[in-house]
Amino acid sequence: MLEEVSGQRITALRIVGGQSRSASWAQMQADILGKPVLIPPVTEASGWGAAMCAGLGVGYWSSLSEAVRVSTVGGMVKFEPQSDAAARYSVLYPAWVREVSPT
Repeated sequence: MLEEVSGQRITALRIVGGQSRSASWAQMQADILGKPVLIPPVTEASGWGAAMCAGLGVGYWSSLSEAVRVSTVGGMVKFEPQSDAAARYSVLYPAWVREVSPT
């Protein structure tokens, strides 16, 4: 669905905020969507985004690329799709798509 809407190939999903605190939720998303799910070390995206903008504005970082590099120090936590769970979810996936699709 994401690939159809965007016209882009999606190789992985990054999640932040409250949902990133649950390993079970991240694994379930990976299994259902059949894509790796990545959780960055900084999961409060709104606050971190504001801090990056402020840091760029006052010259703390020389570029957006530098600020982004800092936000991924420590690496991503990666959840790979598990084929046994993915098979179970594939039966339920069409109903899920109907529920989350705009009407």
